[in-house]
Amino acid sequence: MYHFYIICENEKAFKDKANYLRTLENEKIADIIYIPAVYHKVTENNSNVLDNLKVMYNTDIKKKIGKKGCISAHLNALISILNNKSQNNIILEEDAIFTNRLPSPPEFSSYMGGWIINKLIKDIKKTVISTDLNLSESDNNQLIDIDYSKYRIIQTHSLFIKYEDVKPLIETIYDKKIKSYDIHLSEIQFFKKYYYPQIFKQEQHISTIDNSKTHSYDNYNIKYPLHQ
Repeated sequence: MYHFYIICENEKAFKDKANYLRTLENEKIADIIYIPAVYHKVTENNSNVLDNLKVMYNTDIKKKIGKKGCISAHLNALISILNNKSQNNIILEEDAIFTNRLPSPPEFSSYMGGWIINKLIKDIKKTVISTDLNLSESDNNQLIDIDYSKYRIIQTHSLFIKYEDVKPLIETIYDKKIKSYDIHLSEIQFFKKYYYPQIFKQEQHISTIDNSKTHSYDNYNIKYPLHQ
């Protein structure tokens, strides 16, 4: 069974998301734990709160606060897992929704959803060719090895993590100067596997940090060759 750690803006949003999960997959859920979203405020007394972000010098302050808040909330979720000693864990962000049924807990920490992109961020708009993904003919959810030489996965709305992998992941974050959390995970190649088709996708929504629209990625940004 799964232990869900859901990062939500408030308790009402958490209860709504927990009810949503229970309604669809209750028999596979051990418990659901609330992780409050983190909204940093930069003041004269804590002006160094964003110092450990590795971002471009001209990055907008609201985007910096959003990136830092994401890192902090995920770190809190990881610490909660460590304290609870729970094994099969899914860290879910508030805007994650099901696209497929939950499989049995896998043996490996893995992405349960995300956006498959070119291995170089500068080529993010170039689609990935599906023949690079080692997919089988099956339509069932497959746990696929990530070939970081050809592509990477970004977004952190649904991460499955085993208990034994939590402390090593925390050590890559805590007191380190890192980029946004999803880019950090892809650069250190922490997760070696992903589900295809994805289990969760990110629902389109308006950011509570800077009011920007976040898009929903249904197809992993994959281009299928004509013969498929």
